[in-house]
Formats: sequence, C-alpha cells, structure tokens
Amino acid sequence: MKPGKIGHMRAVVITEPGGPEVLQVRDVPDPVPSAGEVLIDVAATAINRADLLQRQGHYDPPPGTSPYLGMECAGTIAQLGDGVTGWRVGDAVCALLAGGGYAERVVAPAGQLLPVPQGLSTVDSAALPEVACTVWSMVFCQVLPISSASGCDMAPPRLGRGTTPHDRERTPR
Repeated sequence: MKPGKIGHMRAVVITEPGGPEVLQVRDVPDPVPSAGEVLIDVAATAINRADLLQRQGHYDPPPGTSPYLGMECAGTIAQLGDGVTGWRVGDAVCALLAGGGYAERVVAPAGQLLPVPQGLSTVDSAALPEVACTVWSMVFCQVLPISSASGCDMAPPRLGRGTTPHDRERTPR
C-alpha cells in the first residue's frame, strides 16, 4: 500500500457483510497508542478464521478495538505509548491483535508483542502469534485445541525444542 495523507493511513475496510469483494482499501485516521501500547508500522499480516467470519458479518470485533480486520501482524515499532518498557522504536515485532492488522499501522498492547525470531523473516513471523499463543495455552495451560487445521498441531514439538521450521538446521538434536 502507498502511504496515505499525514494523520491518515490506508486500511482494508469491510463495506458490508459478504465475500472478498466487499473489502476496499481506504484512507482512515492513524491510530494513536495509549499507555501500555505501541504503534506498529505493519509489514505483513495473516488471515485467520475470525477475519473471514468478521468479513461475513458473523463475528464482531471486541468493543473499543479496531474495526478493521487482522488479528496478527508483523512490522516495526514506530512509537511507544506511556509506560512501555522493554521495547524500542525500530524493534522488529510480531503481535497478537484484537483487530487492525490489515492496515499500514496498528496499535497493540505491549504485552501482546513478540520479537521476530532469529532466522524467521518479518513477513513469515506475521503468522506466528496466533499459533504460538494457542499452542502455549494448549501445552502449558492445558486448554483443549480448537483446530488442528491452523497449524497448531505441528507447533508443540517445535516450541518444546525451541525451534521453528526455518531454524532446524541450526538446532543440535
């Protein structure tokens, strides 16, 4: 996407419930991080089932969150909200979002960020947060899996070894 006007960004907007044809790219106001949040310049996003359901009109975003699609993204921190520690402007991150990943910029709570793993591209890491959080819950919080079609069934052994498909060659067995 090309940058929009100052104070504005471009985002994918749902014009009405339906198929992919109801999505349009439009200029919308820039998000502003509140205390405990960061502003991310989005490099990539991922598609989740909830995004598809939202586009079809079957899943409302949580109150007070972005009205735009995108439950995870990857990019670079552009701004820190008050009280954010442990992160710096310019850090490459991926994030679990309540929405807004289908935009040039998005705000996310600092606690929902992950650093882009070494050996994984920023673009590839956009698909990591939802799977990583789901698997973490399944393995360490003993929550039952919702779906194995999303890749969650393949991630537990990798989390246990601390590897991803992209860095197997570097990990001693």
